[in-house]
Amino acid sequence: MIFNRYRVHLVISLAFLFSYALTFDEKIAPLGDNASYFLLGKALSEGAGFVDLMTQGNPAHNHYPIGYPILISSILWLAPGSIVLVKLFNGLLFLVALLVLYEILIKLQQSKTAALLITVVVATNSHLLFYSSAIMSEIPFLTLSLLSIWIVLSSNWDEQVYWRNPRVYLLIFALTASFYVRTAALALIFAILIHFLLGNRRKLLLTVVIGVLVLITPLIIKGLELGRSSYVSQLLSINPYRPALGNAGFLDFIERIGTNALRYINREIPNLIAPVIDSDYSLSPGFVEWVIGIVLTGLVIVALWKAPKRWGLLKTYVVLSFAVLFLWPSAWTGVRFAIAIMPFLFLFITHSISNLFGLRFSHVAITGFIVLNGFSIFELYGKAKAPHEPGFRNYIAMANWAGANIAADKEILCSKPAIFHLYSGILARRIPLLYDQDEVLSYLESDEVQYILIDRSTLSSQRILYPLLQEYRGRFEIVHQLERPDTYLVRWKQ
Repeated sequence: MIFNRYRVHLVISLAFLFSYALTFDEKIAPLGDNASYFLLGKALSEGAGFVDLMTQGNPAHNHYPIGYPILISSILWLAPGSIVLVKLFNGLLFLVALLVLYEILIKLQQSKTAALLITVVVATNSHLLFYSSAIMSEIPFLTLSLLSIWIVLSSNWDEQVYWRNPRVYLLIFALTASFYVRTAALALIFAILIHFLLGNRRKLLLTVVIGVLVLITPLIIKGLELGRSSYVSQLLSINPYRPALGNAGFLDFIERIGTNALRYINREIPNLIAPVIDSDYSLSPGFVEWVIGIVLTGLVIVALWKAPKRWGLLKTYVVLSFAVLFLWPSAWTGVRFAIAIMPFLFLFITHSISNLFGLRFSHVAITGFIVLNGFSIFELYGKAKAPHEPGFRNYIAMANWAGANIAADKEILCSKPAIFHLYSGILARRIPLLYDQDEVLSYLESDEVQYILIDRSTLSSQRILYPLLQEYRGRFEIVHQLERPDTYLVRWKQ
């Protein structure tokens, strides 16, 4: 049979391996998050605990959840310091996610042809491929969320004997693990609980609630000990990059919901579904972008309304996920926050196309998306195999120089402290988000800042420190300098 399960799994694996081999990027990404995750995993693997190695005194960490660093630590315990192996582990998790996705689509009674084509679209999506070779939590969360959904859809939840079903405990573990990886898992957890409630499975619902609460209690207790998470503080602020503006009020959240909803329609959803549609956030969306966004969003909404009842869990999960995304600061742009629901958004789009134009046309449309993905894959291939852009290359070179020439107990003020520490081993601190020069000068004079890295590749350094260097050059002693673009390691004269 053409659609023998093992043959299909082989086709999916080959599509993934071909795409992954083309786009795998062994370089550290110029994102502070991936270095932070790696250092947290390194601290756990070395027995230091869940602490910030880059910060004076190695204080307990209170920004990212501990789940993904635990996974990283298990890899680093086997291969200390191996960035590539951690990246490959993410790739393996993506392959698992694809195989589970296919099984979910079959459970939803999709045609085997459609299920295979949709899975291949996801396997060749350049956004997912990028995160599958980056040290970020998007792919682990995608895998755990898909596993949780598959467990729910594939199990016979007999209320009389459910406690004998090992999948109940597997579900509790998968949901807890997803929450430990990303707190956005709350949307997934509530979606599944609502699914059980509507299915009149109250005993099962209660068991899952108790099980998850028991397992996340250590995380809650630890959070209470550390105080408000810096992540929560960012979420509640008007603009996490302008903390001086203060916390958001009720009207700010209403405005945020509207701004985010419109942006997802004209930016994120089109770019997430068809990465070949690039988004330049410095420009206002044009007519074509609006049309594409409205059409794709409309197809999703039609599916949310018309899709079969057995799709209820997916519909609830997508709606709750958007409810969370719309509440986040509007400064947090990009598709990364919606990565976990991308497969279901595409499923809804193809379902609506099938209902409007017929099954055969939908197969042709899905194949067209695979072809479009090919263009974005080759663009990602070029970025993956090319060296870092000059500004970030200088940043790493400066960190390497500092590691060889500056004592490890000194502290560097810089824009990406985790990346700087990763390459230098020197303590590092983030540039304070102050945009008034007098406030920046006051900060430098009141604190024991020893060295400052001023680069032209990051906005915080370019907007905050570089103008200060130009105006008060006499207060800075240049210790080391790189050109094209100008990158300075300076000593601040108290």
